[in-house]
Amino acid sequence: MSTLMHVPNEAIAGALAELRRVLAPGALAAVGVWGGPDVEHHSDIDVLDPPRFLSRRSDDRWRSLLATLGSIEEFATWGRDGSGFWYQWAVVRRA
Repeated sequence: MSTLMHVPNEAIAGALAELRRVLAPGALAAVGVWGGPDVEHHSDIDVLDPPRFLSRRSDDRWRSLLATLGSIEEFATWGRDGSGFWYQWAVVRRA
């Protein structure tokens, strides 16, 4: 939960390929991330040093990426409050 949003776009395909590799055929993966417009940045308000890296992805982009794992059985979003980002939740069955 909320980890794949810290993987940069240049590495997300490899991370998902590894997730697919370790999932047994037919197994379910539940994935939740903060999404929004397709942007990557470091948090300006983070108290951590170095600040956390965030890679937000649109619903369409995230669904396309998750489809590389298998069939998306559930996809939902919530928290669309005008802040520019929201939570994305998916359940994907490994092909």
